[in-house]
Parts: sequence; structure tokens; C-alpha cells
Amino acid sequence: MSVPSLKSIVASNFLFQNNIPNILSDLKEKTPDEVREYVEIFSRYLSPKTLEKFESDPEFLFSDDKEIDDNMFLDLIKNAFIRKRFLTEKSFLKLLFLSIRKGFSLSIKYLLKESLLKSFNIVNDFSIVIVNKTIFRLTPLMLAVHTNNLDAIKELISSGATVDQQNKAGGTALFAAALRGRLEAIKELISSGATVDQRNNNGETALIAAALRGHPEAIKELISSGATVDQRNNDGATALFAAAQRGYPEAIKELISSGATVNLRDNDGATALFAAALRGHPEAIKELISSGATVDQRNNNGATALFAAALRGHPEAIKELISSGATVDLQNNDGQTALFAAAQGGQPEAIKELISSGATVNLRDNYRKTALSSTSWRGKPIEVQEELISAGADNPVACRIL
Repeated sequence: MSVPSLKSIVASNFLFQNNIPNILSDLKEKTPDEVREYVEIFSRYLSPKTLEKFESDPEFLFSDDKEIDDNMFLDLIKNAFIRKRFLTEKSFLKLLFLSIRKGFSLSIKYLLKESLLKSFNIVNDFSIVIVNKTIFRLTPLMLAVHTNNLDAIKELISSGATVDQQNKAGGTALFAAALRGRLEAIKELISSGATVDQRNNNGETALIAAALRGHPEAIKELISSGATVDQRNNDGATALFAAAQRGYPEAIKELISSGATVNLRDNDGATALFAAALRGHPEAIKELISSGATVDQRNNNGATALFAAALRGHPEAIKELISSGATVDLQNNDGQTALFAAAQGGQPEAIKELISSGATVNLRDNYRKTALSSTSWRGKPIEVQEELISAGADNPVACRIL
């Protein structure tokens, strides 16, 4: 039989009414130095003062360098129950959340078992939690996903956790797992009945979440488990849009190889290429074009990806699009080109790149205005006007500097 640890001796004997014979028996195998350590542990961690603080605020134990392990925490909980503390559902939930965050499997099992005996439904209760300085409203299962506690996920599901339970934003535990690329958690949740294409309030699925954070392995697992590749959100965008928007070429590659429609258009008529250009991701642009994206695909306003890159001032994206065949002087529904967009966006570097690629400086739109004369210059960098004028823009006087 193995000799119990000092912490185990302290917890089991002090908490259960200071059984002196048992303490002496346990200490018999210890050296004088270990006995002194026992006394130090007793005074630091399990003094009456510590117990009193623990019962008012369990997180007190973790506020400094105290080395509290699962066994000690469990014994503290048991002792508190004996002393008629933590008997409300809210208190049970607080202890359960703390146990999940600390990875205390024994404490989790005990609390779930005791909560059932008291008819508490803590396994599906929500609580406010701060994870990495961000405030969340989570169930225990969602918290287990956030903290990547696979054992807790399994234990909670076996104890009756609702796998598809949604928070206020409509997110589920599977959505949280996909967003963080928790592959094993994704597998466990799906095997336990999670709805793969469950949508949140924005119409986003777990697949869109995985794409948004660029997790190709999570994308592969979700699709192999039945996720709809071209499932649209409320804006008509798919997972491919999400990966393009964030600039994840590997995620883009995985989605396209799994059948994502490259030139699918959202509610505004934009494609994933437009999304990548708007955020200035040349590698994502390259991957999409090599996979068949139409470079000059127009949105509902007649603008292309080149307009998007120009408006936001992404010269590298502009260069990649033009080298891939984008029409520099293509006009939108108002007769304006990407150069107009760069001027209106106040982007001198984009203007320089477009002009060096052959953009017509004095091309006029449907209202007979040029890039220079069509733009309100309030708050725009003076370099924008200078670039256009130095390239030969007509009627600089017509541009009123406000």
C-alpha cells in the first residue's frame, strides 16, 4: 500500500474532525522534515481561518501561490458540506465552474453527483465567467470547451449536459470548440449528438467559426462529420468568405478541396475574393484565384475586388489582383474605377500602385467627374491630391480643399 501524501494526510485528517490517531499513524512513515512540512501545510492551507475564507469565497485559495490540488479541493468541499455550507444551486455551480477551470476531475464528478441528489440542474446552468480577460456567459460544458478540458466535457455530457444548448448569441459548445480549433472536443461533441450545422444568431455555423480562425484540421473534421460547406450566414456569406476575410490560405485550400463554391456571391453580390481584397490578404487572393475565382467579378454596385483593395489601401493586394488579370479601369454602376475608390478612401499608396499599373487619371464617371474632382477632401491626406495632380489630373482648382 502506498504511503499517503502530506497534503492528503492534512486534508483527510484535519477536515474530518482532527482524528489524532489517524494523523499519528499516517505520519509514522514520515521523516522529521516531512512532519515539519505537514505542520507548515496545516497552518498555511487548512487553518480555521483559511476554511472560513474558503467558505465565503472558494477562489481565495488560488489568489496566491497556494499549491491546492484536486484531492485537497474535494476535501475542502466535503468539509464545507458537512458544515452546511455551499448548499444552494448557485454555490454548487460556482464550485463546479472553479473545478472545471482548474481541471479538478474528482471534484467535478463529486459535485455533479451531489447536485443530482439535490435535484440541482447545474450541468445546464449559465454563469458569467472571465476567460483571458474576456467576459462570457457559459454553461459548464461551454467552459470545459473554452479551457480545453476534455475529461470535463465527457463527464458533463455523461451527466446530462445538453450538447446543443445555446447562449444568448446562439452559440453552442461545438461552435466554441470550432472557433478554438479544439479537434478532440469537436469529435467528442459530435459523437455525443451535437448538431453540426447548428446556426447562431448571425446564421454562422461551427464550420464558419473554424474558418474564421483558420483551423484546417477542424474544418476537415466538421466536413467529414456532415457540415454543409456552402452554408450561408445571415449576410449570405459562407465559411470560404470567413477564411478569405481573415487571410487563411490553408483554410481556403481545405474548404475548396471539400467542394466550397469559389465564386458564390453573398447578399451584396460580393465573392470571397472581394472579402480577401477588402482586408488586404495577397496570399488568400492568390489561393482563391488559382482555384478559379473570377478576378473581375462584380458585386451589386458593379465594384470588383480591385475596388475593395483600393478603397482600403492595400497596394500588395492591388498588385496581386492586377498581375492576375484584374481590369484596372473597369467601371462600376456609377462609372467609377478603382482609382476613384482609392481617392475616396484617402489612400495615396493605392493611387500610386494603380497609376503605375496604367489607371487612367482623368477618366470621367457618369456625372462627368474624375477621381480628383469627385472626392470630398475633408480629412483626406494631402498626399492623395498630390499623387493625382503629379500624374496629370485635370482641373485641380475644381477640387475644393476643405
